[in-house]
Amino acid sequence: MKLKLTDDLVLIEPLSRPRITSSGIEIPESAAEAEPHYGEVVEVGPGRWGEDGRILIRLRPGDRVFYNPLNCYPIIYNGKGHFFVREHAIFAVITEDEKRQETLVSEQSSRLECPEHGAGCLKEAVHDGRRGVYCPISKKFYREEELKGE
Repeated sequence: MKLKLTDDLVLIEPLSRPRITSSGIEIPESAAEAEPHYGEVVEVGPGRWGEDGRILIRLRPGDRVFYNPLNCYPIIYNGKGHFFVREHAIFAVITEDEKRQETLVSEQSSRLECPEHGAGCLKEAVHDGRRGVYCPISKKFYREEELKGE
């Protein structure tokens, strides 16, 4: 079964955190209840609508995150326990790769023309929180102001 999430919903599979730190200290069960929950993103919705159009979610399947256990909705998905969580209830993304790609590309084509290839190749995108467009041919991100000449 495949889910198609709506708005800013994220489907998370909970993961158990190590009970022993890298320095060898054991974490008791009672301390784990006070911590944010830890899990892996399985599916991501398209984002919510804002005043300027769709606000894309900055998460991808496979990301490991800390999320608020009070703002999640339990579900059984493919025989395992998962949680629906809104993007605002996710505290942090755990990254091991410093070169993690931060450009999120939408399915929608842009009306702007690509400076290298002309019309037709640009897709709406967000890079480090800035709206713009992405050229999949040259793999470049352009801010809208750059293309409009502002």
